[in-house]
This record gives sequence, C-alpha cells and structure tokens, in this order.
Amino acid sequence: MNGSIGIIGGTGWLGRAIATALVDTGFVGPESLTLSSRTGQLSEPKGVLDGVQVTDDNQRLVLRSDVVILSVRPQDLGGVHIDVGERLLISLVAGVSLRDIEALTGARRVVRAMPNAALEIRKSYTPWLANAEVDGAGKTYVQQLFETCGEADEITSEQDLNYLTGLAGTGPSYPALLARALYNCAIEYGLPASVAGRAVHGVVVDASQLIGEQRGFDALLNTLIGYRGVSAAGIEGMQAGGLEASVKAGLDRAMTVASSNLSAPAETATVSASQAVIAFWKQAGPKRWFKKDEAFDNAFRNKFQVAHFQAARGELEHWLATPQGALALLLLLDQYPRNTFRGTAHMFATDPLARAYARRMVEAGMDRLIEPSLRAFCYLPFEHSECMEDQLLSLALNKDLDANTYKWAKEHADIIDRFGRFPHRNDVMGRAFTDEERAFLKAGGFAG
Repeated sequence: MNGSIGIIGGTGWLGRAIATALVDTGFVGPESLTLSSRTGQLSEPKGVLDGVQVTDDNQRLVLRSDVVILSVRPQDLGGVHIDVGERLLISLVAGVSLRDIEALTGARRVVRAMPNAALEIRKSYTPWLANAEVDGAGKTYVQQLFETCGEADEITSEQDLNYLTGLAGTGPSYPALLARALYNCAIEYGLPASVAGRAVHGVVVDASQLIGEQRGFDALLNTLIGYRGVSAAGIEGMQAGGLEASVKAGLDRAMTVASSNLSAPAETATVSASQAVIAFWKQAGPKRWFKKDEAFDNAFRNKFQVAHFQAARGELEHWLATPQGALALLLLLDQYPRNTFRGTAHMFATDPLARAYARRMVEAGMDRLIEPSLRAFCYLPFEHSECMEDQLLSLALNKDLDANTYKWAKEHADIIDRFGRFPHRNDVMGRAFTDEERAFLKAGGFAG
C-alpha cells in the first residue's frame, strides 16, 4: 500500500482508468482512494472501485489524501479551488506548466504527467516531469504509480514533455489516422466496406503486434525493404509522397498547442502577478501590516500601483477564479489604498468593490482555502465597512480565527454599532464631528 490517494476528476474517463489500475494492481486499496466529481457519484458498474470514497468537494478530497492526482480538462482548472500545501500533486492537465499548477493549487511538490488513452488497457506510455521540490523517494513513487498503467519515463524539461504530449499523449490518434487513410484508399479503389475494414484492422492492429522488443520497427522495415517486393514498393511510395514530412508537420503543430497554455487565458496569464502580490504581503509580515511605515508604503506603491488601478477598473476580476487570485484582489483593493493613500479619501475609494469581491469569495467557500495567517484579509473588507450588516458578517467569519483577530473585529463592530460610522475618517471624508465622536477620539478611541 502507498498511503492515501485522491483523484480530482476521478469519475471521468481518464481518472477512472487510473483509479481502476491503482486498485486492481494493489497499489492502493479502495478504502484509501477518494475520487471527486461535480455530482459526487460514481456510475455503475463500479467493479474494483466499489468501496472508494466519492465526493463533490475537491478540498475535502485533498484533506483526505497524501497524494493528489489532478485529472481535469485545462479549461476546467480554474474551477477546481484547492490548496494542496505539502502533499504531492500529480497533474495530468495538458498544456499547463509546473509553475502555473503550483500557483493555481498552492502545491509545493508538483509532477506533470501525460498518460494516453491506452490507460484503458494498461498499455499507456506516460512521460512525467517533477519540480525541484520532489525528492528521490517521491520520484520513485511516481514511476511506480504510472507503471501500474503501462510504461513511464522521467523527463527533464517542460519542452520535452510538451513534445511527448504531442507524440505519445495522443494515444491511438496517429494509428487511427493511418487506418482511415488506408481504408479510404481501399474504398476509393472499390473494395466492399466490410472487406476494407477487416484488411485495415489486420494491418494496423494485428500485424503491428510483430513490432516489439525482439524486433524493432527499424529492423522490421529494413527486412521488408530488403525483399524488394510489394512491401518495399509501398513503403517507398509513401515516403516519396511525403509521409515523413506530413508526420513532422503534425507533430510540430501538436507540440505548439501542447506548449501553449490550454487553460483559461485570463486566468493563467496573470497567475504570477497575483502571486507576486501575496508573496510581497507575506514577506512583509504582521510587523508591517498594520504599522505606519513610510518605506514599506513606498515599496507597496511602487510595486503594485498599476495593478491597483487595474483592479479598481475591474480589469482583474478574472483573478476571482482561484483562492489565491481572489486574495490578491482584496489586498490590492482593501490594503493597498490604506497604505499608499494615507490621509486622503482615496484610502476608502475601492472599499465597495473589495466588499463585493470578498462576498463572492466567501460565498464560493474560497476563503477556507486560504491559510489561517492570511485569511483575516478575506474578511477585512467587511470589518472596514460602515454598514452594521457587514460588521455582523465580519464577526461571524472572524470568530474561527485567533483571539486577537476577533478582538479587533469586535472593536470595529462596536464602533459602528455606537456611531454608525468610523469617527476617525471624518476629516478626510469632509464630515462634521458630533460632540460624542470628538470625545471618543480624545479619550483614545480607535483612530485607524
């Protein structure tokens, strides 16, 4: 047994084929395997998968698993919403780089792999590539996992993996293309369809079994050409007609597509930008988050001014597709202006948009995928609101965090309950003070 495994998209064709191979070979027991799908159901017949856990909650699957296999279409990646952390993540998503998988899933140890359709018959060839955080034991595990489905090789570059995606990841596509060409020629010649079909099957499927470890394709071709008979004439005719050039053109085009980012463009093209915001904020840490520090404010301004105004114009709304992207948006709209526009009404200009995004993030459950040390920033837009309804939501959300975080949330809520607004904002907002507000601030009440 090899610990617990979760397969996101595990009830789809590819995920289910891998799950079946893992259980059937004894690599993992059904009780240690979790699959996820939109419905949370596994269709019948279940076969060896009877007894596996099935869920519609991807993060719940992550929490149950030592190893997570990501088996979804590239265009569905943005809706996965997981935080993998220290678990090993194996991505089967074509055309999405290690770096983007890391950013979209929060995984530190990531492997990209590209099995093909022959998984169904345990004859897949699977090239795979690990990032620098995967150690020797992890690589051995990955190799053994994919050997349950056929053969596998570790690859050392994303460029090579993309090429192999176009070559081997296509599975039966190229033999099927050859079969169709042979069949169409036979029909054009005038053979009955049934005869043409059996003849092509005999060539492409049956006769190809002669190619193996004992007799490679080069040796077989040389032998057949050496006979100088019908086979040699057919081979030479196809070569003269440009077969190899056509094959190369197909592989080149396939690699081009495999090398492009196949997931939603807006979602992945800006992954590094959203991650940069979070990395900057994490590096600053609590000592600088809530202190007036001119050097820090200037650094924040210089690094993310363009991104702040893009976010304010709604141009980065696609970041909401991932938990990390949503958090970065809130930092740009709620924290950035408080640091870089101190003493001006611009400090609060993007608060309504920050609240709207924060509400969408909470409704989608993405706040729960943010590490606890940063999760309070998902709720600060409510805490900064001058609406009591938002303050009550802030209290409800912050109660699960540490006591000090909740204390500050309670203090903000108490002020709004008492005054209906934050008195310390009156000057920059051009609002007149009440006597009670002046007394509150003079007595040392919260001043921002």
